[in-house]
Amino acid sequence: MKIKVTEQGATIPKELLQGVEEIEIYQESDRLVLIPTDNTRRPQKAIAPFTNPDEIEKQLVEMAQDPHIQAELAAIDGEFSVADLDGLETA
Repeated sequence: MKIKVTEQGATIPKELLQGVEEIEIYQESDRLVLIPTDNTRRPQKAIAPFTNPDEIEKQLVEMAQDPHIQAELAAIDGEFSVADLDGLETA
């Protein structure tokens, strides 16, 4: 779905927000994220980039194979490797 942006902004179709009284909007990288602030009610249609489990799985596989993500994960693992010395057992 494409929505025209005017000088006043953009209007989100109500059918995407059924059951939602208030949303929080923030920018994450190159996309806008809308989160319902009322945790007791959820929209009938998800306000998320991926709603199809197959698409989520595809994206996770692509991320796992990305050398930049692998390098970042290795760096994070290195930063937290000190915690391996805490004596706690891991499963």
